[in-house]
Amino acid sequence: SASETQIFELLDQVIQLKEKLGEKTTLLAKEQELNKTLSEEIVNLAVSNKADATGVEIPAVEDDVYTEVQSDVHQREEIPPIREVVELEPRVTEMYSTFPRESSSSLERTSLQKLLVQAELDLKTLDFTNPAAVDRFMLLSRDIRVKMNVLKEANFDVQRLEEQRDAVVERLVKTDSETAIIKSELKYKDQDLAGLRVDTEIEREKAERLQAKVEHMEQVKAKIQRELFSREGDLNRAQARERSIKKQLLETQTLLDAERATNGKVRLDQEKQALKRACRHHKTKAEMLQLKNDELNIDLKRSQHELSAWKERSIRNTVDAEESSLNHKRNERDLEFKTEKISALTTDNEIKEETIAKQAREISTMKITIAEMKSQIQDMNYRKDRELDLAREDAMGSMAALKDLPEELRIAHRRLDESLGEIRALEEANSDLKFQLDRSQKQLILTEQNESEMKIYHNKLSAAEIRLDEVQKALEETTEELDIARSETQQWRVRADERQQSINALERQIEAANAESRRTLIAEREKYEIKERSLQTKYSDMELELTRQKGELRAVKSQRDELASRSEHVMSDLRERLDHSEATNRSMQSYVNFLKTSYTSTFGDALDE
Repeated sequence: SASETQIFELLDQVIQLKEKLGEKTTLLAKEQELNKTLSEEIVNLAVSNKADATGVEIPAVEDDVYTEVQSDVHQREEIPPIREVVELEPRVTEMYSTFPRESSSSLERTSLQKLLVQAELDLKTLDFTNPAAVDRFMLLSRDIRVKMNVLKEANFDVQRLEEQRDAVVERLVKTDSETAIIKSELKYKDQDLAGLRVDTEIEREKAERLQAKVEHMEQVKAKIQRELFSREGDLNRAQARERSIKKQLLETQTLLDAERATNGKVRLDQEKQALKRACRHHKTKAEMLQLKNDELNIDLKRSQHELSAWKERSIRNTVDAEESSLNHKRNERDLEFKTEKISALTTDNEIKEETIAKQAREISTMKITIAEMKSQIQDMNYRKDRELDLAREDAMGSMAALKDLPEELRIAHRRLDESLGEIRALEEANSDLKFQLDRSQKQLILTEQNESEMKIYHNKLSAAEIRLDEVQKALEETTEELDIARSETQQWRVRADERQQSINALERQIEAANAESRRTLIAEREKYEIKERSLQTKYSDMELELTRQKGELRAVKSQRDELASRSEHVMSDLRERLDHSEATNRSMQSYVNFLKTSYTSTFGDALDE
């Protein structure tokens, strides 16, 4: 990120400043040694000039002085020129150093003062008739001019330092703007987290709706199962009745054959009247049975109508199941998109955690370096104060000694005063840089706070991921239950179609049986004398069938009681599921309240309901 690059750039600049200031200290040490040698030579020249001035023979004194100056010039030729020494120095580009350094302007000023003193001494003893002495004096004046140019270049270096200070201030402003951008990004991340919470609530509501639909499907399935069981029992009973009627017909046929063989006409005449009475009685019973048959047909039609209604309901349930499956697929796509989004956020968080760890290490190193730099700056300030005091004392002494110099020396003194003012400006710049160091420390503290906030956000994201995993598992379970319900509904639909076909076949058989019974009744009316006994036996068997039907009704009632017990068991299971779902809802509500409290504790703002 941009903050990491800025921190790396600041560290690189600090390292470069350390290296350059180390080189500067070595060059200053060389200049100090050179100034010491020059001052010793000037002192020796002054002592020798004073000793020669007290002598009697003037030519001897002048020869000695010239020999001293010549020796001085010879020794100065062995030292590299001042301009080359200045050109070998690197340009000042930074303001910090890990080593204490002396002010270059003060050293150059002292060396210039020494050269001026030397020029003053040479001017007092100069013989303008000697060209060698004049050349030496000109060389010395050129060295003084070179020193003046060096002071001018130092002024340019001060301007560069001010520009670099402005650049550092701009960098700090950039870091402030980047921290503001990072804060805005964190706010956007908070908004994304709020959106994810809303999405999770929506998914939870969808899951609850799907659970309600599944429960409704289970209820419909239970109703269809009960109806099919009842219809299956009716069909089994009708088949049993048909088989019993066939057996009874065969038995009556055999009995008629036996009676014809055994009994004669007399018995038949005696029994004719009884048969007539019995026929009338059985006729009335037949009419009653016909009415019951009509009622059964009406019940069949009603059951067929109910079956068609159940079929329509099953079709509607299948359509609802398909719609729920489509909604589930949509939810799965939304979940996949959200999981991808969360994975991207987790990768971004991991990258940011790595960068934060790097920044923490760098911040620790920077703290150590800043502490070292503070101690070094304190040492430098102390040494600078001492050097400035010494330089002021030297300047006051040199100003007292240089009152009688020509106009050029006064200009040099003015420039020296200007250089002292520039030194004060540099001290002010140093104080500004200290202020900037304090500001950078504050920014480091802010970065640590941002790091703690990022950790909090990472914990929230991990909790949201766990919740999303739970929701996804619940959705998968609901999809499995829906698939099972679909397969069961398909099976029940197939079974209902089969039962409908069997019911239609039984209806046809019942109609055929009714037609046969009508034909038999007509035949019995025509031949009541022959089939009176068979009718008696048949109606007696019908009474037995009625008793059987009553028994079957009792069995149906027992089945109904069993189904009621089963339904109560299913209702108890459903109540347990509802209790479980309410418990999960309460846990979800407590979790949401925990998230709200954690959000208010971290940010201080209450969540919008």
